[in-house]
Amino acid sequence: MTRKLHVIPIGDVDIHAAQECCWCSPSQNPDETAVWRHNAKDCREKRERQGIEAEPGNGWVIIAEYIAPNDRVERPRQ
Repeated sequence: MTRKLHVIPIGDVDIHAAQECCWCSPSQNPDETAVWRHNAKDCREKRERQGIEAEPGNGWVIIAEYIAPNDRVERPRQ
């Protein structure tokens, strides 16, 4: 089984899917190819980079997505 980790915001306005095709257009971490960072609709990651503490209940959670080998969708070669 393949495992992907999704870093998803807690308490965001909309519900995130622990998948690459989430509405927030998550980005793959260049250092950790199995880690996908989701974008919060309230832009909390920008405030955190500026050193502003998150509001209570607005943290992050890591969710593992397991994909069975026969369920994988192969992307066409270009």
